[in-house]
Amino acid sequence: MFSRFLHPEVYMSYEHARSMLPRNQPEPTYTAEERENAYIHPAVSSREPIFWLAKDEAGVSKEEIEANRAVGIQSTDEYAWVNDKSKVEWEQMLNGEQVNPPDYYEKPRW
Repeated sequence: MFSRFLHPEVYMSYEHARSMLPRNQPEPTYTAEERENAYIHPAVSSREPIFWLAKDEAGVSKEEIEANRAVGIQSTDEYAWVNDKSKVEWEQMLNGEQVNPPDYYEKPRW
């Protein structure tokens, strides 16, 4: 059984292997930047993350944002807050558009 896995060219026909792959998938489109960075490790090519803090009544989030800014770390407390039950909530829709975290971006389908 293990040899079937290691040698599909012997134990599986092209037609059978092709039938296992999904069909009718749309051809992905990539931007020039995505094509340029396709084989670069994400640790090298990714942007620096932004800390998304929840705004609170005591002002701790503002202090943390200032402390982070002093050492060069980006952070924000926009669209997130701590409610009266000490649970974090965030604005999911604003003016009919979805609100995403500050460093959100669509990942390409490779």
